[in-house]
Amino acid sequence: MPRPSTRRRTVSPAWHSHLPSAASGVRARPVLLTLLAVLAATGLPCLAHAQVIRVDQRSRKVWLVNRDSTELTNGDDVELARSRTATIELSNTNSALYRCTVADTETSVPALDSLKSFLKVLGPYATDLSSAFGTRGAAQGRLLETARPADSASIALRDLLEELHGDAGVYQARALALSVLDSVRTSAFDTLRLRNALDGGRFCNDQDCTRLKPVVAVTRSLGRLDRAVQHLQELVNKLENDPAVSRDTVARYNALLVEVRKPLDDESTILDFAYDTERLYLAAWRATPTVACKSLSIAWNTGRDFTIDVVPASSPLLARIATDEPFTFKARLLPHWALRPTLGISLLYADDAVYRKFGSAKFGASDSVAVISTGTDDQRLNYAVMLSLIAYENAHSGFSIAPVEILANPIDQLKSIGVGAGIGYRLLRLGVGYVWFKHSELDAQTIGQHLSTADELATTDTYHSGKMYVSVSVTGVPPFVRN
Repeated sequence: MPRPSTRRRTVSPAWHSHLPSAASGVRARPVLLTLLAVLAATGLPCLAHAQVIRVDQRSRKVWLVNRDSTELTNGDDVELARSRTATIELSNTNSALYRCTVADTETSVPALDSLKSFLKVLGPYATDLSSAFGTRGAAQGRLLETARPADSASIALRDLLEELHGDAGVYQARALALSVLDSVRTSAFDTLRLRNALDGGRFCNDQDCTRLKPVVAVTRSLGRLDRAVQHLQELVNKLENDPAVSRDTVARYNALLVEVRKPLDDESTILDFAYDTERLYLAAWRATPTVACKSLSIAWNTGRDFTIDVVPASSPLLARIATDEPFTFKARLLPHWALRPTLGISLLYADDAVYRKFGSAKFGASDSVAVISTGTDDQRLNYAVMLSLIAYENAHSGFSIAPVEILANPIDQLKSIGVGAGIGYRLLRLGVGYVWFKHSELDAQTIGQHLSTADELATTDTYHSGKMYVSVSVTGVPPFVRN
């Protein structure tokens, strides 16, 4: 009865003696690092200006502005081929009425995920073969130089009312800003024309409009009014204690005191209104049709998931003018790899992949045995996990070219590794190359050789003698796609 081999060695002759092996102490890490280095070198984008992701609020469309503009859709993977930075920009908007926020988180690169998954499959081979306004302080205001406190208080009250309700007052600035913003809320506008409509010479304190003149004047007038009221109060106190002064006169001064004190009782409300108007006016003055929302940076091995939200301004008053519905856009920013890894499953055929099995048979009447062939191990039709490195892919036709395809079979009894190239159409790929199957060969023995005992039969596992193969593969389907 033929006896199978009982003594096996892990000798790797010929070409595969240079593959990582347990005997040589080389592990999977060098393989991983080498493959990552090659892919990183091919995938590094050249240094260039940041690319722009432009959100058009009027059309509610999003574009990647490169050499050509490409329209994006919700959920797209946006690959940056010429830069590692993208600036998200909101256009055809009004920065006074709408704000753009961007929330982003780091994400892995699908191509790198595919590579890592394949290296896990390749692991068994490695063991055999690695980002207020100006000072509000109350204006000091010069002391009113007047000999009559009543006149001083009346003048201070008149000035305050003029700065609030006059032609160049706070109310006029507020009404004009609202009117101008309302006229451009749904149409394109020119910044210079908008500023001309706001009549900056009447309301702004300087050419850059850093403060609103009537607001600054209101704070000063309140200070002057407060001092005038104190002087008037002192006068009233003296008059009330002077028997020579008629009661009618005292009553008139008291009535005046009550009148001029009212703005001071409402000082907080007046100041809040004035500063709110200043914020409104300056927002209109600084309004632009384009807003730089945020810049996002990625690396060769990491991307970013991001969400763009275009919403009305936080001010309730401005939000009432901002009639456009909120707009949200989500996508993923990824680096562009010149060779993009993708995983799949392959059915391959290697015409000559038939290997002999060895054993021993008793020879004659003695205890000696002879080395014999006990059959064949047919591995012509096989399957493997495939890592395809795609260099060209037409998104419209679905045609692709992969100059490198690596195949590996994770089953110990059918362990194999192959290298080839292929072309693809959508999910299907056709490949050709060479594959090396793990099989047994005699170790320094020959068929028919006589051995003293069956235990002397020696075989070794090897990947010797690569075979040409053709393969049909399926990619981009579970479990070879990321959720």
